[in-house]
Amino acid sequence: MTRIRKLFLLVLLLAAFVLAAGFAWLNPNSVTLDLGVAVVETRIAYAFIACFVLGWLLGLLAALGWVVRLAGQGRRQKKAARLAEAEADSLRKLSIADDG
Repeated sequence: MTRIRKLFLLVLLLAAFVLAAGFAWLNPNSVTLDLGVAVVETRIAYAFIACFVLGWLLGLLAALGWVVRLAGQGRRQKKAARLAEAEADSLRKLSIADDG
């Protein structure tokens, strides 16, 4: 990574930390969550962070199918390119042999 990208990432992470700390400080109240199998009482900030992380993980899981499909497509295209190169090489050799 370039130095500027690392600095930008550091500033972005620092800003996210400051925003999360500010959100937690401004919302000290607790909330009761009925999860269907259990009732949990937690601070609003913790519930918000848990929802954010769960959404992030579900987004990664949803993107995983797309990434796997693209990887398979890339492998098929590389194989087709190798076969086309081998065919072009054999045609070049055949052309040279016919001329002589």
